[in-house]
Amino acid sequence: MLGFLIRRIIQSVFVMLAVALIAFMMFRFMGDPVNSLVAENATTEERDAVRERLGLDQPIWVQYGRFVARATTGDFGL
Repeated sequence: MLGFLIRRIIQSVFVMLAVALIAFMMFRFMGDPVNSLVAENATTEERDAVRERLGLDQPIWVQYGRFVARATTGDFGL
């Protein structure tokens, strides 16, 4: 019985990570969020500053790790 519980817990962790990956990728495929946050006539420096503030200048695996870490604490960026 204990083995069954441990297997189920491990499976649920993998399922939750897969769902988090799908949600993360859906947000990434929607386009660059910087375009919707800055004005059309924004300079490159302003766009880069927003991208840095949001962490979008980091590698994708760092962004995903930050997304999962924040989601586990209930911070979905809302």
